[in-house]
Amino acid sequence: MKPRVAIFDLTSCDGCQVEILNLEDHLLDILGKIDLVNFRIGKEVKEPGPYDIAIVEGSVSKEEEIEKIKKIRDDSKILIALGTCATHGGLQSNIHFMDENEVKKAAYNDKHPQQTRDIKAEPLSKYVKVDYSIRGCPIDKWDFVKVLKQLLIGKLPKEDNNPVCVECRFNENVCQFEEKGKCLGPMTHGGCNAVCPSNNQPCDGCRGPLEDLNLKAGIRIMKENGVSDEEILKMVRKYTGVDELYNKIEELVKNGNN
Repeated sequence: MKPRVAIFDLTSCDGCQVEILNLEDHLLDILGKIDLVNFRIGKEVKEPGPYDIAIVEGSVSKEEEIEKIKKIRDDSKILIALGTCATHGGLQSNIHFMDENEVKKAAYNDKHPQQTRDIKAEPLSKYVKVDYSIRGCPIDKWDFVKVLKQLLIGKLPKEDNNPVCVECRFNENVCQFEEKGKCLGPMTHGGCNAVCPSNNQPCDGCRGPLEDLNLKAGIRIMKENGVSDEEILKMVRKYTGVDELYNKIEELVKNGNN
């Protein structure tokens, strides 16, 4: 029997699922090897578990989503977090650092009922065990193919722990610390082929912080280059500000990085 694969979404823009659809002909090859039993934006089917592989995009941002992700976890042998919203909370997790009433006003204005949320955007791993993460905002579609192929032959993929800087060196990019004075490349998981620095833009950390990052050094270099405390905070909070590795960032910035 083909493995039963289900793709779900929580609070997200669906951009990572669109990247799966962008595989086009390659997606047809993949579909020939799996039984896709749930994929809201790609296939009109919604079958109950159990699932061999569940792939979930989006952050947990509502009370009902806590129960949903727990149910998906219970029904699945392998659970994959798809994209930065699922792995780190994503852009919407910036609400942790903002006035929630102002956010609601900007989103719904005075003509629409303001929705009440009991929780704020969190990664899947806060509530359930995640077996593997496919990083990025959006994901690299070939990351998805690589991970799924390995799972289909019975292997649990292993993630490289190299920074974006490694890929910058391979691509012979001029360092963004020299070009723009700022970059999160030394602190961020690679795997994107350094797409932002290769287009003369600093890495903004969308793939999440490395487990062994040198946070103090990164902050020190940016401050020496004249980057303001406020801009550094915005950079590290943009996608993954609720990550525990960044918990001390505000203290480090405000206390002179000592």
